[in-house]
Amino acid sequence: MSDDVKAVTKLEVEDRAYEADLTAEERALLLARVYVVAERLVVLRELPVVTAFTVKLLLSAWRCSAAAGTAMR
Repeated sequence: MSDDVKAVTKLEVEDRAYEADLTAEERALLLARVYVVAERLVVLRELPVVTAFTVKLLLSAWRCSAAAGTAMR
């Protein structure tokens, strides 16, 4: 795991709705909550406030990883 990912995973997600206007740091923070364990096994760490945007963001990270044939972690 890279130092950037380690640093991001230590941050906590705020109890608020995240939408398309999020910062690069917030985006990395949310994407760090997706763990592809195997081809059909994914762990999504819960968000305090779920929006359509965050669901699409997390699932797109999973689909991109699956399409590339690589695990995110």
